[in-house]
Amino acid sequence: MINFFNFIKCKMNTIFRINSETERKPYRKYESFLPSDDIDNGEEYIAALDWAINKSNAHNIAVSGPYSAGKSSVIKSYLKRVNDNNFVRISLATFAVEECDNNLNGCTPQQIEERLEAAILKQLFYSVSSNKISQSRFRKLQVKSGIGTCAMSLVVTVMMCTALYFIFPDKVKEFVDKIESLKNFKYLIYAAVTASYTYAIVNLVGWIRRNGGIKEINILETASIHGDEVSEETIFNKYMDEIVYFFEATKKTLVIIEDLDRFNNPSIFIALRELNTVLNNYETIKKDIKFIYAIKDDMFKKEGERTKFFDFIIPIVPYISSTNSGDILLEKLDVDSETGKSRIYDISENYVSLVSPYIRDIRDLTSICNEFNVFKNTLKGNQQLDLIDKKMFSMIIFKNLYPKDFADLESESSESSIRLAFECKRKFISERNLQSEEKKSAEKDVLEKIENEGLKSVKELKLSLLNSFTNFELAVYMIRSERNAYYLKDVLQDDFEIELLKKEGLRVYWINNGNNSWTNIDNPIDYDKGHGDYFTRIERIKKGLAKCKEESRARIEKFERIMNELKSYSIKRVIEEFGIEFLDEKVRSNDLLVFLLRHEYIDESYENYINYFHPNSLTKEDMNFILGVRNHRSVGDYTYKINSPGRVCSRLQDYEFKQAEVLNYDIVDYILQSGKTHQISGLFEKLKDQSSESMDFIKAFVDRNNNLDRFFENICRDNVSFWYLVVHDSGITKEKRYKYLENMLKFADIDDIRKMNYEQREEGEPIDEDESISGLLKSDVDALKKISEAPFDKTIALIENLVIIFTDVDVNNINPEIQRKIFDEYYYELNINMIRRIFEWKQSELINNLMTQNYTSILKLDYEPIKEYVQDDDCFEEYVRNVVLAIESNTCESIESIEDIIERLYDKQIDLCKQLIDKEDAIWSDITICLSKEDATNEKEILWKKLLDSDKVSPSWENYITFYDMFGLKKELGDFFERHIEDFLSDSDNEVITREIVIESLFMDLSEENYRKYIRTFSIKDCDESVLDFGVMKINVLIEEGALAFTLEIWNQIGAKYPELRVKYAKVNREAFINLLEEIDITESEISAIILDNEFSELDKQAVLRKLDIENISMDMALIMRNMKFKLNRDLADATWELLETDKKYALLLNQISLYKDDELADMFMELDEPYHTLADRSRHKFKLADTEYNNNLLNELNKREYITSFTKDKDNREDVLVGYVKQRKSTTVVAN
Repeated sequence: MINFFNFIKCKMNTIFRINSETERKPYRKYESFLPSDDIDNGEEYIAALDWAINKSNAHNIAVSGPYSAGKSSVIKSYLKRVNDNNFVRISLATFAVEECDNNLNGCTPQQIEERLEAAILKQLFYSVSSNKISQSRFRKLQVKSGIGTCAMSLVVTVMMCTALYFIFPDKVKEFVDKIESLKNFKYLIYAAVTASYTYAIVNLVGWIRRNGGIKEINILETASIHGDEVSEETIFNKYMDEIVYFFEATKKTLVIIEDLDRFNNPSIFIALRELNTVLNNYETIKKDIKFIYAIKDDMFKKEGERTKFFDFIIPIVPYISSTNSGDILLEKLDVDSETGKSRIYDISENYVSLVSPYIRDIRDLTSICNEFNVFKNTLKGNQQLDLIDKKMFSMIIFKNLYPKDFADLESESSESSIRLAFECKRKFISERNLQSEEKKSAEKDVLEKIENEGLKSVKELKLSLLNSFTNFELAVYMIRSERNAYYLKDVLQDDFEIELLKKEGLRVYWINNGNNSWTNIDNPIDYDKGHGDYFTRIERIKKGLAKCKEESRARIEKFERIMNELKSYSIKRVIEEFGIEFLDEKVRSNDLLVFLLRHEYIDESYENYINYFHPNSLTKEDMNFILGVRNHRSVGDYTYKINSPGRVCSRLQDYEFKQAEVLNYDIVDYILQSGKTHQISGLFEKLKDQSSESMDFIKAFVDRNNNLDRFFENICRDNVSFWYLVVHDSGITKEKRYKYLENMLKFADIDDIRKMNYEQREEGEPIDEDESISGLLKSDVDALKKISEAPFDKTIALIENLVIIFTDVDVNNINPEIQRKIFDEYYYELNINMIRRIFEWKQSELINNLMTQNYTSILKLDYEPIKEYVQDDDCFEEYVRNVVLAIESNTCESIESIEDIIERLYDKQIDLCKQLIDKEDAIWSDITICLSKEDATNEKEILWKKLLDSDKVSPSWENYITFYDMFGLKKELGDFFERHIEDFLSDSDNEVITREIVIESLFMDLSEENYRKYIRTFSIKDCDESVLDFGVMKINVLIEEGALAFTLEIWNQIGAKYPELRVKYAKVNREAFINLLEEIDITESEISAIILDNEFSELDKQAVLRKLDIENISMDMALIMRNMKFKLNRDLADATWELLETDKKYALLLNQISLYKDDELADMFMELDEPYHTLADRSRHKFKLADTEYNNNLLNELNKREYITSFTKDKDNREDVLVGYVKQRKSTTVVAN
């Protein structure tokens, strides 16, 4: 009955298993590691093996090849093919061994050999039933059948009953009689006694049969070895008769020995060859006994060993190697050759090609595939975890190739290479971050120095640098390098190259108590670093402190970003960026592990691939985190992996969320997502405490860009100091502030943001504009683009609440509502940049005119808000000043636009109107258009003068006369007339020109050339206007051009103002002058000028000389008179003779000789120098004078008067002389002419 129920149960289990197999997903089937009996491409192997076996004298046959080459499969396939059961298969693969180690459990090689012989002997005898070797001394326990036991029990029962009956007949009869006496129960008693007796006999017989062989020989006991005891003969020799008997009694002809080469013990092969020789030479064994060995190729190291031992060797080409394992793996994983992807797994052909070279054994490959099935269905299938097939397969590869290491991993041993790799990564990141922290700290010091820089100019720093060379005790006046000397004034020049002071070997000179002293600075750069670092500070000033500050902030931000990013680096990324040197040597030496780590096939989630996860359990890492929080001890950085953040948070107390140790990405993510008020409250109470650790976490968390919605909503709530902390954090650059602001607008309440803008650092001290939110938005043209992802309505609310007036902001591609808010409601400054933005937005085709006619373009623009804004009384003046006038190229405004500006500003800012006129290229054709208001005479005069000065009015007689009629002949009008005189003179026939205008215009200040042109153009003659208001140039021109009539009045006016012009006036009007000569006054100098002027005739000159006062003649006049060729008045000549010195009288004598008689001439000769005294003697005598031009002329005149005879030229002591005779004085005196 029991057997029946067991049978039913077995069948049900089978059915259930089959159904389960049917319901499972279509994963690959499991495979055993057993050799195949139907190998592919093995015909040649089988043929070779068949030949060797059938070869009568080939008794020791080797099938050689590396492990997993398929040796066993070749043999098994052969046996199946020949269908011969006369073989014994001996496999030693299960024998405990470590390859390449001659010591087995501390045994000697001889002891190992005996163990192997015992194992071979055991497998040999146990390969056949004991019935076939019934005479063998090796007895084996056999299973006894129930029928035999029952039959034996029946025989025993009969024999015992018979024996009892013959031995104790009376007792038997008495027993039977008693039973018979119980009539009603006798059958029942017979049955009970029979059953009891039978049960006892059956059990007794069964016990005897089971224990009947206890004294038989046991092969294991016979072959056992104890301690170091060694038997004197080998197992084979000791039981040789048993072995021979075995082959005599059985039909076995083949002995297949596998895995014997794993022991690296050649002696056992010698023993087997000897055994084979004994068997084949034994006379009673009438068959060939063949030993087939499956061995590796390098079992015998020495040359010739293999061929001496074996009779025939069949080499096996490896079925699998690192080069072809990929093909086999692709087949086992059912990878589609077309798609390159497995049909049943999420594994690609590329992945297989990467990992397959590490798998070299078919058994390992099969085991990997089998175990992958188990792990996949257990971990991924049952737990429904998001596990990746490639990572799981990689872990199984590692498990099979490094089972000990994988066992260490499962037992959480520190010896595990995988755990060691991730510990190395943790230490490496920690060390790198420590280095970055040191650099960040150093950069913070630099930033502090920049912010606290006291000296603001290069000159101050240079002076301090020089004085630092003397420790600020003495005044440096010169620096000398190897070739040049630089004085203090040279160094302080802006263009001095500071690099010159960095050269080695400087000599610094200073004055000490009136004495010159010096010292050497061998290395100025090193010296400066310890005495103020002035070289660096000078470079900062040159670059700009603001720029240096921002660059320093950027570097600090970079260090923080590197640290935060490095914390989140996977081990793959660490290897990619830094190589594998950070790994322990144990890890680096494991090529497979390095490969899997490098390609992220094993990563930080490796524990998910080796452990079954129970839904309500905590991992070791999670529990360590809880303990760390509880003990106020951080167990890792922000990236510390929390596997079950919900369960961790549920075990933390409310107050623990206020601790710094709880700051972890996974924990904060969970708290934000769960929305549990008490946890959020505690967490953000910590984050708002303004501590550096809180700010560091905030920055790191924001950089992750995850769960920012709830994070910013909570961090900004009632946290007025948040923006101040952001601005003053050295690790947050200006660009990153925009990201913070964008997130604040996206997720925080606008009122919280508004309060941050007006947060006070200290009581009564508001936040700086540059540090405020509004200041940030106004500081960058792309500010709105940098927060473009923020909701437009909140951006609008921010602009409105903070009253942000943009000075320049790019609104292209910005939400239209924001554009309308800014421009329609005047949230911008009136400047060229913002006006340009409006045109880009509204009417871009007009934008090209903005820089040349800004106001004109605004008036043309179809957008009323900007017109109203510009023309507002409070804005218009600033607009004109800061836009119209400020734009250098804005010179093409229309007349109408300019007039519009003038009309609005003339009574408030007349100077701006003048600047506008001066700037614009516009030309007024009609001057009356400019400021046409009748009640603005003063302003009109100012502006019209400006038009004239700036040449911004057409040079027409109409405009000239209009201005003249209203404001008279102003200087500006004259200057304008002169600049455009050609235009005016070319229109001299204009009917608007009157005689009055022509004459009045003579009073204009024109150049001499233009004045002449004017007089000539209008043919001005006999002008009798007073010349008192004319300048010397005008009078001169008027005289020269004959425009002035000659009158006594004008003569006197010229004489009073410009007397030097009266001679010219007289000369131009000579006749009138001579006619009025008696009436006019004339000075000696004027007489002199007239006398010397060749344009006056001798009669005119003689008439003029009569106006000379002879008694008061001057020496200058006398000098002039002596050279006159015409005949002078005798009194004038005498007066002149008397005034002249001797050397000056010669000319007068010659020129006026006709005025004197001969005797008078003789007296005059006596007043001359001594050579001429000879001429004074009137007796006849010879004279001799030097041969000069004057003497020749004089003697010619005397000869004409017959004062002398003719004269000739002669030589006197080689000098040329004139020689002649003075005539004898006659009684009759020659009268002078």
